[in-house]
Amino acid sequence: MLLTVLLSGCNRQPKYVIGASLAGAGDWSAKLYDEIKTACYLRPNVTLDFRSAGEDNKLQEEQIDSMINAHVDLIIISPGIFRDDSRMLQRAKAAGIPVIVVDRQTNSPDYTAYIGRNDEQLGRMIGNYLGQARRGKPTAILEVSGSPGSSPSIDRSRGFRQAIAKYPNLHIVATVGETWKQDSVTERGKEFLRRHPNLKFDCVVGQSDNCAMSMRKAIEQVGGHPGVTYYGIDGLPGPKGGLQMVKDGKMEATVINPTRGFQVVALAMHILSGSPYKRINLLHTAVVNKTNIGVVMNQQELINDQEKQLNKQNNMLLHFYEQYKHQLVCFLLNVIIVLLIAFSFYLYHRMTVLSRQQVFKLVTLHLQHYMQVQALQGRLTMSDAYEYDNAESHFMSVLFETILKHINDTSLNTNTIAEEMGISPQKLTATLKGIANTTVDQAIAITRKFVALNKVKTNFV
Repeated sequence: MLLTVLLSGCNRQPKYVIGASLAGAGDWSAKLYDEIKTACYLRPNVTLDFRSAGEDNKLQEEQIDSMINAHVDLIIISPGIFRDDSRMLQRAKAAGIPVIVVDRQTNSPDYTAYIGRNDEQLGRMIGNYLGQARRGKPTAILEVSGSPGSSPSIDRSRGFRQAIAKYPNLHIVATVGETWKQDSVTERGKEFLRRHPNLKFDCVVGQSDNCAMSMRKAIEQVGGHPGVTYYGIDGLPGPKGGLQMVKDGKMEATVINPTRGFQVVALAMHILSGSPYKRINLLHTAVVNKTNIGVVMNQQELINDQEKQLNKQNNMLLHFYEQYKHQLVCFLLNVIIVLLIAFSFYLYHRMTVLSRQQVFKLVTLHLQHYMQVQALQGRLTMSDAYEYDNAESHFMSVLFETILKHINDTSLNTNTIAEEMGISPQKLTATLKGIANTTVDQAIAITRKFVALNKVKTNFV
C-alpha cells in the first residue's frame, strides 16, 4: 500500500487516452499518423489508440464504437464518407467524448474542432496554376479522382472546375479512378485506356500525387500518349512523395497538403485541459514546381531532421524515464525493506523486554510466595507437605533455598545448584523453563535483586 501511494504521487499529471481512426490508406495518412504518434510520445501522460480504416466505412464505424465503449478521452477522426459520418459523431457526442475531425471535412455539426486544409482551395490552386502554365494553349485534361463519397474528392473537384472555368482553353475530357488506392487507380486506368485508345489528352490532373503517378504507370504500361504532363496534390516528402516526383521531372507541379500531426495533438491537449481553442483551424498551403522545389525540399529536409531528432530524443527520454521508474521502484522497495527491518527489530526488542518483564514478575511471585511460607514456618508449625501441595511449588521452594543459601557466592551456577538439589543440570534447566520460562542464571539474578531491594534477611535458610 505504501509503495502504491508513493508511486502514484510521483506523477501528478492526468492520464489521457486518445483514440484515432483515419479513413485514408495512403502515404499522406501514414505521415499524419507518424506525426500524431511522435507528438503523443512527447507526452508521457498520453496513450494513443490508433486504428486505420483503409477506406472501409463499416470498419471505421466499428472502430469508433470500440473507442466509445472503451471510454477514451478524445477521438481524432478522418472520416471516410462525407455524408455517412453523422452517426459516429452523434454517438461520440452522446458519450461526452470530444471529437477532432482532421483531413476530411464533415457535414455533421457534432464535432468539437476541425483542423485541416480547405480542399476547394487546393483544387482551385492546381487549376489556376494549370491555366497560367498553359498560357492559352488548348489543353485536354484527364482528371483522376479519389473516392467519390469522400470530402477531399468532392471539394477538390469542385474547386478545380471553378478555377479552369476561367480559362476557355482548358477542358476535362474524362474522369477516371474514383479511388484513393494506387493499385486500383492503375488497373482502372489501364482498363479505361484500352476502352478509349483514340482519346487524346495533354495532361493528367490527379486529386492526389498518388492518383497522378498511378495513372502515369497505367499510361506507361499501355503505351502511347507521349508528352503528357502530370499535376497532383499532397506534396509529400520522401523518395516516393510528390516533392521528389517534381524534382525528378515526373510531375510538373503539386500543391502541398499539410499534415500537421503535432498541431492536431496540441489542439487535443487544449481541449482535454480545458484551455481555449479555435473550433475551425485551416492550414496554409502552396504550389510547388521546378522553380521553388529546391527551397521547399531544403525546408522539408530540415523538418525531417528535426522530426528524427525529436524521435531520437523521445526514445532517449523514454529510456531514461523507464530507468528512473525502475530506480524509483528499487529505492522505494529498499526504503520499505529498511522500515520493515527496523520495525521488526523494534518488535523483537519490545517482545524481549516484555518477555523479560513477564519472567521477572513470574519468578518474583514464586519467590514472594516462598518467602511468605518461610516467614510463616518460622512462626507456625507447618509441614512442607502441607504448604507445598504440588510439585512445582516444591521444586521452586528447593531452588530458592539453594540460591539463598549461596546468595553471596559469585561463582554460583547451574551445576552447583543441580548437584545440591540432587538432579542433573539438564533436568534443572528444563524444569525451570517449563515452570517460569526462565533460566537458572536469570533466577539467580532475580533472587539477588529481590533480596537487595527488599533487604531480606536470609539467616532463616
